[in-house]
Amino acid sequence: MSLPENRVDLRGTLFPHSHLTEIQLKKALSLFDSLDISRPWYMGKPSFIGEAEKLGVVRVLNPPETLKPAEDFKTLLSECMTWARLHRGKGFRAFLTANPEDGRDTTWDIRGMVRQGRTDAIDYEKNHSLGWHLLLHFAQEMEKEEQSVKRMLKSLREKDSPLRGAVEDEVEASLFADLPEFDSGAMIDDRHLSQVLQAWFSLFGEQLRDHEPLVTFSRRVMEYVSLSWQDLIEQRLKVMEPAITVNVPDLSPYRLDELVELRGGIFSDSTALHLKKAVVDFCRDPLNFLAELQRVSESVDLPSAQGIKYGVMKLSLRHLAPGTKDRAGKGPWDGLRGKTMMWIEE
Repeated sequence: MSLPENRVDLRGTLFPHSHLTEIQLKKALSLFDSLDISRPWYMGKPSFIGEAEKLGVVRVLNPPETLKPAEDFKTLLSECMTWARLHRGKGFRAFLTANPEDGRDTTWDIRGMVRQGRTDAIDYEKNHSLGWHLLLHFAQEMEKEEQSVKRMLKSLREKDSPLRGAVEDEVEASLFADLPEFDSGAMIDDRHLSQVLQAWFSLFGEQLRDHEPLVTFSRRVMEYVSLSWQDLIEQRLKVMEPAITVNVPDLSPYRLDELVELRGGIFSDSTALHLKKAVVDFCRDPLNFLAELQRVSESVDLPSAQGIKYGVMKLSLRHLAPGTKDRAGKGPWDGLRGKTMMWIEE
């Protein structure tokens, strides 16, 4: 496969998350030249994202100014967060519950609980963007909770057994070694996830670029979007959605500035460069480049590239068929039409 030049740019958009850890960011940037992170208004960002912005490998995107809530949104958000933390039995999950079929949204139930009779200057019920912002702020808090649980379980798995050396028979290194892996997104059910996706597309859908993949670290997001989209397209089309899993470099142990430099060295290697180009081509034209990506991924010996030491992680790609205008992609989900989802396994 001939290459016009010794460089291939791969850009992606984090979806539907507004939050990610530093390790997750570095895993994504091990392959992607740049990553767009869509964050609702009034959401702060950690220092490592600011560092990535300075290096030119991350763009933080806010919704259009026309969808920006008024300044007193921050007061409402603070009240809602306080309410959720005080009502652990309901909390963030209650806030993420909405039923568009009966026109009732518990966003406003919670607002009524926390407002304590005060009169707001803005008619929030008519300002749908405020509800979308609140949903994504709350979804971020749930993702933070999930990451905390994940770190705790990882620590337990790695913790030595207190009986090691105290008995004659050898015991396992950890009493918790058999604990199952915790999948990001497991704490949000399908109904809540649907609301998060609708909010995300309502705020950021118009900013998506053609052929730019949507990147997730959650198996549940990948599976939910794939199955939901398959349900939306016309069954009579008998569409086979191209899907493949490939191995890609993992440079996450390095500092971010080191990672960017090492990534350039890896993908100056002809075999690794061909793999990256095949991924880009798959996103542009999956039906015609699935076989090529399969061939290249099987022939590339990644750890040999430029003699650089790094790990290997799995990248799962699935193209979402365009469907038909009368059935598929109505409403906010229209942004999924013809897109490629990518799941980076941690």
